[in-house]
Amino acid sequence: MRKNVLIRSVGCRLNQFETDRLRTDLVNYGLKSDRKSLPDICIINTCTVTGKADRKSRALVQQTIRQYPRAFVIVTGCYAHTDAPVFIKMKGVDLVVKNDKKMEMGEVLKDKGIIDPLSGRPSRGLYISDRTRPYIKIQDGCDMNCTYCKVRIARGKSRSLDLNKVLDTARRLAERSYPEIVITGVNIGDYRFEGHELADLLKEMAGIRDLERIRLTSIEPANINERLLSVLRHEKICPYFHVPLQSGSDRILKLMNRPYTSSDYARLIERLQKIKKNVIIGSDVIVGFPGETEEDFHNTRELLKRLDIFYLHIFKYSPRAGTLAGSFKDNVSQKDKTSRSEYLHRYRDQQKAHFFNSLPGQRLNVIVEHKIVDHKFVSALADNYVPVLLPRRDRKYHRKIVPVHVIEFKGGHLYARII
Repeated sequence: MRKNVLIRSVGCRLNQFETDRLRTDLVNYGLKSDRKSLPDICIINTCTVTGKADRKSRALVQQTIRQYPRAFVIVTGCYAHTDAPVFIKMKGVDLVVKNDKKMEMGEVLKDKGIIDPLSGRPSRGLYISDRTRPYIKIQDGCDMNCTYCKVRIARGKSRSLDLNKVLDTARRLAERSYPEIVITGVNIGDYRFEGHELADLLKEMAGIRDLERIRLTSIEPANINERLLSVLRHEKICPYFHVPLQSGSDRILKLMNRPYTSSDYARLIERLQKIKKNVIIGSDVIVGFPGETEEDFHNTRELLKRLDIFYLHIFKYSPRAGTLAGSFKDNVSQKDKTSRSEYLHRYRDQQKAHFFNSLPGQRLNVIVEHKIVDHKFVSALADNYVPVLLPRRDRKYHRKIVPVHVIEFKGGHLYARII
């Protein structure tokens, strides 16, 4: 009888891509992935970007152990890589696999005698994904030395995937009627392969006939150069750009070892906002970094307001073992971290409400997803990352890009109908 595997993931889109890839490989090794049946093997792909991510990872592992006490439990991913003893000591965890062996999980399981030693090999085909907008990994690792970041320890040096293989994957996904793909990696702007940069990859990808949309995940401001700005104007590149800020204080940016000033960042965002219609900017901000004063935080919030940043990922600083900032005196109180975080959450919610209230009566082109909301609606997503809800009957347009008329903004949701 084929063993059943369940894979769960915490964290970034790269982790989500790797979860899909693992599922494909393990099915090729003779396992099955049936969510309706009890799993024989559970794999948890962890994250360590923040202290909160650590807690979520530990909680998911513990939940999985309680939920499936008879399963063979494997913990992998960034948190398992940097802090393996946490899970080695955890009752119910059978195996910890570090990042450098994660994508060789089939061979690891064979070596441990968990699966048949005569079973298959890693898949050479497309990965199994139930996502409407599948991910393509183009890069891993990071050469930046931000003083607060632990991910570079977990992921290693920056390295890029073969350009031709990436393009082949994109073509095959487009041929299988996926109209949008999402480019992911740890630091996608650092893509370098045999003289080619991210701008070259995107230009080639935009030439794929059946591919309608290309969406970028987070891209560092220092990696956005003139060539890339030119390519980002292409109609197939989604007009949503997530560009991490982290702080609007030059003093704090220097302590973070971020390679730009607040003025540099502002000039870049203002240029991005003008390269095409309907551009929306998202960003990351850390509050409570060691030494952050009220004046520093004031500079951050004023810069966000000035640039009209729409989507915000807000993190309360937490010391990360092995980082330079981990040795700094963490002299910002939890009370101040919380109040600053709450201020930015309120700002973000106000921005969202103000913008979404301006959309009724407008037309958007959205891709219909499969998620059902309140048993009555299906989710859909515009090219600039605006989410809308359509009547459930429109689920028949799953994975299609359709024009919609926005009707109203109510209860935190935008409602629309297909034109």
